[in-house]
Amino acid sequence: MARDCYLYARTKGAGLTDIRVTPDLDSDYRHGTLAVALTMRGGTKADLQLMDAEGRVVSTLKGATGTCRMEVKDPQKWSAESPYLYTLLATVNQDSKEIETVPVKVGFRKIELKNSQVLVNGQPVLFKGVNRHEMDPDGGYIVSRERMLQDIRLMKQHNINAVRTCHYPDDPLWYDLCDEYGLYVVAEANRASSSGRLATKQPTVGILSKATIGLSGRMAAGWYSTIWPIRKGIRMCSAPCTSTIRGVRSIAGAATKRIKSH
Repeated sequence: MARDCYLYARTKGAGLTDIRVTPDLDSDYRHGTLAVALTMRGGTKADLQLMDAEGRVVSTLKGATGTCRMEVKDPQKWSAESPYLYTLLATVNQDSKEIETVPVKVGFRKIELKNSQVLVNGQPVLFKGVNRHEMDPDGGYIVSRERMLQDIRLMKQHNINAVRTCHYPDDPLWYDLCDEYGLYVVAEANRASSSGRLATKQPTVGILSKATIGLSGRMAAGWYSTIWPIRKGIRMCSAPCTSTIRGVRSIAGAATKRIKSH
């Protein structure tokens, strides 16, 4: 078992079943919008409150249900170089009583493909990436938060700005940390084909800057940018993209031991 298991109590028959948050920027990459899709039960509604990193409220919406839209003037933009995150609070009330609050991290960015070039917030991006398996040299398939942060620090130190999950969705914590520290993620679903037959029907790879596991447990509950079929041949990493971060860590660890021994 390689994932955390937990039990939690919620109000029976009422509350928020699922939330999907999709941020976007206008054509000038200045002002932002936040599309929030809510699945409620028990006839409840949610009050939405968007706060910046300093805790200041920048937008609110009362009595939200279904799909709604929030406007944000000149928000801080998210990118791998400046990973600025807002916090969206969805508070559910029943009979004038607050029954639950669900927080969701939000980053405003716009990802486009123009003339075979990927643009983030209107700027061309060169993806310098590595592959990463969820494997720990000590814990096996159990990868701790500390080990994830070690991976991210090594990537940043080596000017890496993108990471590919190898053949399966990663621990939800990994996506949150990539959001916080600024890494583009090429996320793979847990299906693969070496023959290429699947690639002609539907994509198995998507690029994300946020992929929050929602209340329903599906990875798509975060904010996908665009998913491209493999057959289009878009390379998400600068060549060559074959080394894994685990190998980098092993080299760095060996160097550290040599330094300490002297």
